[in-house]
Amino acid sequence: MRSSIVLALTGLLSLAAAKPQFLWLNKKLDYIPLDTTRAVQSGDELFRKSCPEEISPRLRVTPRLLNSSYDSIHTQAFDRKQIYASSSSFVRGVIEAWSQHQHLSLRPDEVWFEILAQLNFYMTKNAETVRNLFVDHEGKEEIKVYYQPDVTSDSLVQSFARNLKDRVKTDWLAEWVKPGFSTSSPEDDLTANIYMMGLMQTFFDFSGASLCGLPSIKLKGERQDWVNLLGKLEHLREFGSEPTEYARVLQPILEGFVRTWDEPKSAATTEFWSNIVLGTQTAICGGTTRVNGWITGFYFWKPKGDLFVTPEQRERLPGGSRLGNVKYVAVKIDQLPISYAKVPVKLENYPGLPGQQTAYLLAGNIGVFRTVNRAQTAVSAEPMSGWYMYGPVDPKESLKTNPGNMDELTHIEVQFGKCAARY
Repeated sequence: MRSSIVLALTGLLSLAAAKPQFLWLNKKLDYIPLDTTRAVQSGDELFRKSCPEEISPRLRVTPRLLNSSYDSIHTQAFDRKQIYASSSSFVRGVIEAWSQHQHLSLRPDEVWFEILAQLNFYMTKNAETVRNLFVDHEGKEEIKVYYQPDVTSDSLVQSFARNLKDRVKTDWLAEWVKPGFSTSSPEDDLTANIYMMGLMQTFFDFSGASLCGLPSIKLKGERQDWVNLLGKLEHLREFGSEPTEYARVLQPILEGFVRTWDEPKSAATTEFWSNIVLGTQTAICGGTTRVNGWITGFYFWKPKGDLFVTPEQRERLPGGSRLGNVKYVAVKIDQLPISYAKVPVKLENYPGLPGQQTAYLLAGNIGVFRTVNRAQTAVSAEPMSGWYMYGPVDPKESLKTNPGNMDELTHIEVQFGKCAARY
């Protein structure tokens, strides 16, 4: 998905249809100038810096970028130094916005895609346990689509999604994966389709209150969007016991989003957003290498499908924070996972990729849109999301390091170190 705010700047999308919910949290936070030297200049650079393991020189096969949803972003957004690399624009973006006193704007779409990215990690290891929920066949069946020489990535993804919907026996899957909010665009639906393909890739082969904080929060869309986001947890429970526990962990957070619309001026709402990011027990942000607060609740599985922490560890580990009966653990900054997923696609004579080749479709929360107001007294941040197609690739090869933009994590840790608050 392109950033809706970028599209608004280019006149391609009107945001006047729904009035966002705005909430002041702390008007006393000092303004921290935006470091525009970290901005990226193109969709290609955004991909290379946000997903560096996908184009690493250590790979035997070096892929090239074939297409992307970010191609449609107006070049002025890059020229104005408003786009910043991020491997997890929602979680990492929120954490960095908190450490840099940036006004935060959120769509329900990026929150939902964060959950889908985690579910893709779960399916990497646990797909066989829920095979009967989605298909009756053993092993993999091929979904093959035919295309003209001038085929686009958009139409290719749509064709795969239509065929996949017909082959999966779970009738709610396609609509459930699709965000379907008032803020959603056709690009958001394409991103969701790639997530759906990732979820099913085991069954199918595809071919063809501190000195740091947030000054304000803006929830885009309508109240019903955030109610619908909360409702999506119901089907999450059908994926098994671990996703059921994940839904339990997420429930107080998504309920807090809805309460922000119902009780924007209540002390409970202010406290909820004040606890989105904290530090360790010994330091809110100065010198610590851990992130605390309910934002860590979105991380439940590691990229290979292993649990980040077991339910027993969640309760036993020292520190952490709570919303209601749910505990959220502190996470080391250098262990923050990525928020994108990918699926291999076999192609034959695809434009720019002659012969029989394999490419990846990758989708997720990639990039942060940041702007400075005219008075240069405030910086606003909004997570972005979208998809990329690149190849050729060797799907049997992967790097075993923690993927993603490590410079981003280093920058976050440096900014935490500059904050002097303690408790």
